[in-house]
Amino acid sequence: MRPPRAVAYAQVKSVENGAPVCRVKLSNALRAAQSPQPWFIVLVTGETHNQPSKVFAVHVWDDLICRTLEAVRRAHNDRRSLHKCSLTIRFRSEDEVGERLVQWMQEAIDAVQPAYESSKRFINTTAGYEDGYGTGLLTVEGEDEEEILNNFLGLGTGLRVNNFTFTPSRFGIPLSSPEIDISEGVVYIEPHPKGDIEIRLRSTASARTIVQQGHAYGIGLPGIPDHQKRIRFSAGFVEVLCALDGHAEFTAHLNSREKHKLTTLEDYAALNEWLKAGPVNLQVWTNGKRVIASTLNNRTDNTGIDWPNFSSALRLLRLIAGNQDPEISLHDLCLASGLGTFSNVADSRSLRLEFDPLAFMPTRPATAILFWLCFDIGEYSFYAMADWPVIEDVMINNKKRRVTASKGQIVESYVLRNPSEEERGMMERDYRYYCDNIAKGGVPLEMGNLYEFILSCQRNNITENE
Repeated sequence: MRPPRAVAYAQVKSVENGAPVCRVKLSNALRAAQSPQPWFIVLVTGETHNQPSKVFAVHVWDDLICRTLEAVRRAHNDRRSLHKCSLTIRFRSEDEVGERLVQWMQEAIDAVQPAYESSKRFINTTAGYEDGYGTGLLTVEGEDEEEILNNFLGLGTGLRVNNFTFTPSRFGIPLSSPEIDISEGVVYIEPHPKGDIEIRLRSTASARTIVQQGHAYGIGLPGIPDHQKRIRFSAGFVEVLCALDGHAEFTAHLNSREKHKLTTLEDYAALNEWLKAGPVNLQVWTNGKRVIASTLNNRTDNTGIDWPNFSSALRLLRLIAGNQDPEISLHDLCLASGLGTFSNVADSRSLRLEFDPLAFMPTRPATAILFWLCFDIGEYSFYAMADWPVIEDVMINNKKRRVTASKGQIVESYVLRNPSEEERGMMERDYRYYCDNIAKGGVPLEMGNLYEFILSCQRNNITENE
């Protein structure tokens, strides 16, 4: 079968004598420019005694489409009907096609295949907007200049709008009146970053370094006096605002209700713990060069959070999560039952139990204390199983049994998202299997669910962490 023949349209003009020039109604030119099909303008000149008849043709494409759209914009602004306006087309000597008209038209179409329609549509929708889509005029007000400048740095909560107009423009020709004209509202400004930066934080209280990736921002307004110019370095939960005189302001903040990666929460808690302990070294790097080196001193903390304990709890969570990095909120963490107790046990150098002999516990000297823990934080459940090696198991005062274990290790852990009842029982099954294996070559002291065991021990006063 033969492929379907290409369909093309042509508007044919003629001239008896003179230069090869014709006029096309602007309404027809616009139809040709916006049509998804190929269009051509053909001019036939009359035969004279000096020269034969000639055939000229132009493809309605880039230049001619742009000229048409520009002429239409001017006609609309002048409120002139398109069918009463015309577009002048001047043919050049290279536009003469003669008897090759049909073949030349096919070649012109083939030159922009296979995406003819989409290419023509792209020209129609983008031509004339090279310098923007229009002009906006915005008048805002703030409590003071600092509020306005901070908003342009992306640090504000919006500015009140007194007046805003937007006038579309194409080919540098604005519409005769604004398309948008409002007299009240709020504008939120999102600045464009000037470059990538890295903020590094260190403390003598820890061997680790907190590294936050981010961006640098400038105010971007002309005519700002030097004493008001600021540079903003923003990376994660850290904000550094620097003036040209070297004065800098530092803030660290996370929305307690928003969810953040566990690694981010651990860094945030560690920083607050460091600030409580003493000075913190801050450096800002960009393009392999250090641009700021400063020291942060203790800052006022109104959260009421015990940051050292909170940081300890997050270290435990990270240990349990391993390569997982679930997203939870500070609020969820504060509501987690038993988290502080778990982290205290995990940070202890040893664990000592003193208790009256219990019927369910082995009478032989224990070789290991085994327990598992679980707590729910937001939509995640954290599970871990621990094995603490016993270093002493003796009777004291001929009445009580004292078992001391050195710092142990987590032997199984995982984080489950919205676990089912079946999944919630998985740790108990894993724990039972592990205990049975240990019992084959040792004497495990099985504490079971640590949270429930500690509550029982606290009631009977038999547990002590060292």
